[in-house]
Amino acid sequence: MMSSGYPIGAEFDPRAPWNRIEPTMVKCKACNGNGYHWFAYHIDTGHETECTEGIWNSLLVDEDEAFSKGENCIRGEVEKCSVCDGEGEVEYDYEDFEPDYEDY
Repeated sequence: MMSSGYPIGAEFDPRAPWNRIEPTMVKCKACNGNGYHWFAYHIDTGHETECTEGIWNSLLVDEDEAFSKGENCIRGEVEKCSVCDGEGEVEYDYEDFEPDYEDY
């Protein structure tokens, strides 16, 4: 049985997102909490592949220098995450909240 549209016991539960004063922020799943997406550019194919920031930092910047050293990839684009707008966190969607209450 539900009271006021909430499962029994959920209306005043402080863990429930709808009872929080401040929005609950969680790590953005799209960028893994980084806020950005880094891409490695493959010189031979002309395609970009998403990579980690660490790998991106280790890549060479100049295509000619990479070619002379026998490397296939250089630094590609860095894009701000469109889901979290570069913040690395998004507001918790209480629609995904799975309470541990029993419906009677």
